[in-house]
Amino acid sequence: MSCVNNGIGTYSGEAAHCGAVPPQTYAVIVAAGSGRRAGGGLPKQFHLLAAQMVFLYAVRAFLRADAATHIIVVVHPDYRELASEGLSRLCEEMPFQYDVVDGGATRWLSVKNGLTVIPDDVNGLVAVHDGARPLVTAEMIAEGWKCGAETGACVAAVPVTDSLRVCGSDGSSHAVDRSRYMAVQTPQVFDT
Repeated sequence: MSCVNNGIGTYSGEAAHCGAVPPQTYAVIVAAGSGRRAGGGLPKQFHLLAAQMVFLYAVRAFLRADAATHIIVVVHPDYRELASEGLSRLCEEMPFQYDVVDGGATRWLSVKNGLTVIPDDVNGLVAVHDGARPLVTAEMIAEGWKCGAETGACVAAVPVTDSLRVCGSDGSSHAVDRSRYMAVQTPQVFDT
């Protein structure tokens, strides 16, 4: 098995497969944001966390959940080379198929750009995940793949732990029963 990069910034239109069967799972890792609030000169998805770029933790988790997952990383053009270097190093350790594509002016345009890599005739599952969320686990992703296969679409959600209040137009407020609410996260999974 060897690393396969179908191209930096563009898709070759021809699937190259690290050895055997074409992947039936695709992970679009959206890492095109500016991450300015994090400081440090680089967007937070490229900061080092224990000697590894933040977005690579998500890539590892997807590959642990399904080693055949085709990884699509969407980045700002200024960080394409940096992302490609990180993916290439990781690919030496654990071979996988990936593409790096340019992001758009908004998150949804970035996701759209990532989705263009997936062939129209594929029958599989797609997960969209934020590259600045390194704590996703392989178990959470595997559950997403399972749920997506059974229902056609699903999203990760966790119980709300923050205090919530409903505010009235008169300035009054009252506490909300948090047990009824979930906070939506990524990955978001759907079938093709």
